Amino acid sequence: LALGLFVMVLLVFSTLGGEFIPTLDEGDLAIDLRTPPGTSLTKTVEEILKAQKALRQHFPEIQQIVGRIGASEIPTDPMPIEMTDQMINMKDISQWKNAKPGKVFETLVGGHYANPVLVVDELDKAGHNEYDPLGAMYTLLEHDTAREFVDEFAEVPVDAADVIWIATANDEGAIPEPILSRMNVFEVPAPDETGVIQIARSIYREIRNSHDWGRTFPEEPGEATMARLAELSPRDMRRVIFNAFGAAKLEGRDVIEAHDISGRRAGRRQRMGF
Repeated sequence: LALGLFVMVLLVFSTLGGEFIPTLDEGDLAIDLRTPPGTSLTKTVEEILKAQKALRQHFPEIQQIVGRIGASEIPTDPMPIEMTDQMINMKDISQWKNAKPGKVFETLVGGHYANPVLVVDELDKAGHNEYDPLGAMYTLLEHDTAREFVDEFAEVPVDAADVIWIATANDEGAIPEPILSRMNVFEVPAPDETGVIQIARSIYREIRNSHDWGRTFPEEPGEATMARLAELSPRDMRRVIFNAFGAAKLEGRDVIEAHDISGRRAGRRQRMGF
């Protein structure tokens, strides 16, 4: 009896419909294209083929596109003919246009040291979305897993365990706790007035010495100018000092005066049209 039921089930199973779904690997895409309601099947196929052709022309990284129109033999996801699923299989990342190894791989393979120093500036500004840009850091900051770090382009493991990482941030709270737990955190207090003046003096000298026209300016600005610069943040100083050099030159002067220092940004020009 059991054998008979088993044979009967196989016969019934063989008559069931099927649904073709290509294998999607990590990085592949599935998109939904739609035509206006009431579009004929012939017109829908024509429009979908145009869309596929445009995708291939603009994105050479695409290996193949498989489309599905309407419902399959097993209508688990019934769709009208105006709706189509497009499964996009991408080429290997090493074949992508302008693809190249990451900075870690380039530094270790093309550099001269096994323990280079890599700096990640403003780590707290990394985006927070479906793709975590800090994902690789979890591996690279763990000594054991960093020994076999695999670059997505090269697909060859390299030993990154001896890399020295330095990261900067303005907001410690915006960095994931697993990342912070792998680092030694040092808080750098904001510079006092003396420190701000020293920073301004250093930026002034750097700009002055890196341009031929700077030789006509004194080695240090006057006290009134330094007092105005001390009111700015270090981030704005370079822009303001550079603009002050230009303002002085436009007026035929070889010295920056206090009124040349302005912390206000120039207003944006109004857009034309819409």
